[in-house]
Amino acid sequence: IGVSVSVPDDDTFADTLIRDALIATHDAKQRGLSTRRFDNDLRKAVILRADVEQRLVGAVGRGEIVVHYQPIVDLNTGATSGFEALARWQRDGQLVQPSQWISVAESSDLIHDIGTEILIAAARQTERWRAGGADLAINVNVSARQLADPRLATALLTAITHVPKSRLVIEITESLAIDDIAHCTLASLRRLGVRTSLDDFGTGYSALAAIARLPIDQIKIGQEITDRVTQPDGNALVHATVSIANTFDLSVVAEGVESRPQHDALIAAGCHLAQGYLYGKPMSAHDATKWLALHPADAQSEHQAAHQLGCA
Repeated sequence: IGVSVSVPDDDTFADTLIRDALIATHDAKQRGLSTRRFDNDLRKAVILRADVEQRLVGAVGRGEIVVHYQPIVDLNTGATSGFEALARWQRDGQLVQPSQWISVAESSDLIHDIGTEILIAAARQTERWRAGGADLAINVNVSARQLADPRLATALLTAITHVPKSRLVIEITESLAIDDIAHCTLASLRRLGVRTSLDDFGTGYSALAAIARLPIDQIKIGQEITDRVTQPDGNALVHATVSIANTFDLSVVAEGVESRPQHDALIAAGCHLAQGYLYGKPMSAHDATKWLALHPADAQSEHQAAHQLGCA
C-alpha cells in the first residue's frame, strides 16, 4: 500500500496525490514493505532518479558509456582466464558510481542501447587481446529487459563476429533465471553456442531443482558466500556448490575474493577460478591490457580446469 497525505489548506491536486501514492506503492514493493508513505525523502529520490534518467539519454552517442574489465584468474597458476565486462558512465571526466545509475537504466528502455554498447565493445576488445595471442573468455551481464527484448539477438550476432561463441559468457542473476521468458532465452543462447552463467549463486532464490533444469554452463559464487569461505558455514556452501557443479557439469567462478585466506580456502574447496579485489579491480581497457601483460593468459588453464572438479 502506498499512502500520500494532503493537509488542510494544502493546494495539492487529487491527481498529484494519486501519483505520489503510486510512487510510494512502487517503493514499498521494491523494499519489500507492506506500506510506504510518500514523504520528502521519497520526493527527492524521485527527482534525482528523473534527473539521472534525463542525463543518461544520449550517453551512448556521446561516448560516455565505457567498459571496465575485472580479471578472472586461475587460482592455481595466477594466469588470466578472462574478464568480466562492466558498464561505467563517464560524465564530465568523472565516473558516476554504478549504484547511482545502473538501476535507473535497467528500469527503462535506456538499458537496450547501453547493454548493446557494452556487449559489442567488450567483444571487440577481446578480439584485440585474442589477436595478440591471449585465449580469453569475456563475461557480460544482461538485464531482465534485455533478455525479453528481441534486439538482444541482433547484438549477440554482432558480438560473435568478434569473439568465438564458446568464449562469450552471458551472465544473469538467480532471481531472473527462474523466469519462464528468461529460461527460453537461455535455451536459445545455448543453441546459438553462447555460454551462460548464473551470477551471485547462493545469495538469491535458486533451488537445486531449478539449477538442474536451467540451460546454464557456469555458476558464479556470490560475494556473500565468498566472504564466509574461511568460516565453517561458508566453506561448506562452497564445497556444496562445487559438488553441484560436478553433478551437472557446470563450471564455477568465485566472486569478491579480497584476501589470501579466501584464495587458499577456495583452492582447498576445489574451485579453480575467481575474481575480486585481491587480483584486480575493474579497470579501463588500457589498464586491463597492461594487467594482461603482467598476468598472461594460459591457453590451457580454463580447459584444464573445466575437467577438474567441474570448475572453469
